[in-house]
This record gives sequence, structure tokens and C-alpha cells, in this order.
Amino acid sequence: ELDHGAGLPRDDAFVELGKMAASRAYYASAMGVITRDSSLRVETLADLQGMRVGAVSGTLAGSALAVYRNGLLLKGLVTLSQRDNLLEALEAGKFDATLTPLNRFGAYRVAHPATKLARTTYIHPLRFNLGFVGLENAPETLGAADRVIARALESGDLERWAVAAGATWVPPAEPDINP
Repeated sequence: ELDHGAGLPRDDAFVELGKMAASRAYYASAMGVITRDSSLRVETLADLQGMRVGAVSGTLAGSALAVYRNGLLLKGLVTLSQRDNLLEALEAGKFDATLTPLNRFGAYRVAHPATKLARTTYIHPLRFNLGFVGLENAPETLGAADRVIARALESGDLERWAVAAGATWVPPAEPDINP
């Protein structure tokens, strides 16, 4: 006999973990401007005026482009759906530049080592620090994570590891992590 329903609720016991606490941040997730022309200088979003700029609707980067200076870039905005591959469309020449999370660009470069796409120096000021979480009642675990992160930040290892992996590393900014 076929079962066509969702079934009965699971009888597994739930284990309450307790309160979670954050380690210090080790990385900041950020968005940057990517172009097809490596000689193009973009130091602010205003530098994108007069260009065709790709934006994925419903994303933070797309919204940042659309609302920048009350719509300054809207005239040149080329809107894509969330199903479209933004960086492939840029590479295909559908627009001249885009704002995208730098980790997405890093992953694209790893998957497409012959890409001609280039990152500009511009990094959007909105960033999200990342760290680890652990149980608040196990401070020794978070303390160990904090010590390793502090050493890797001070020695430059985090940046070296990111470069070796083909990723863009952006240092975390204060405040580290909000409770």
C-alpha cells in the first residue's frame, strides 16, 4: 500500500541545547563591483553612471544598486531574475558591471579559471561579520576559537588561506558580532 500522506509526527526526543554565544569574527562578508574590463576604475557606485549595470531582483546587491542616491543608476540597470547566473551574463556582455557578494565572485573564478571578469577596488560599506557559535555554558570552547582566530588574524594567516583558496578575504570590522 502506498503512503500518500505526511505521516505521523516523529516521536524523537528533542534535546534543548541552551543559549548560544558567538566567537569573535574571522571574516566579513561583503559585496564588490565586478566588471568585464580590468582597466575600469570604480571607487564609488557613482562611477557606474552611464554604464549598463546588472542587478538580480530581490537581492541585497540589487536593492543597493536600485536605491543608490535615490535611483541614480536606474537608467542603466539591467534586471535579472534570481534564476539567472549574474556573472555568466556579465561575461557574455549583457551589461558592463555588477555589484555582487565577493564570495560568489571567488567561487565563479574557481569554477571558471579563464574568466576575464575583474574585481574593482570598490567594496560596499554594508558588511556582515562571520564567526562561530557555541554553547554559552561552555566558554572554554569559544575561548579556544577566539584564540585561534586572534592568532590567524594577527599573523595574516586568514588572508593567506583565502588567497590560496582563490577567495577574497575581507577583514571583520567592529563590532565583531552583536549578541
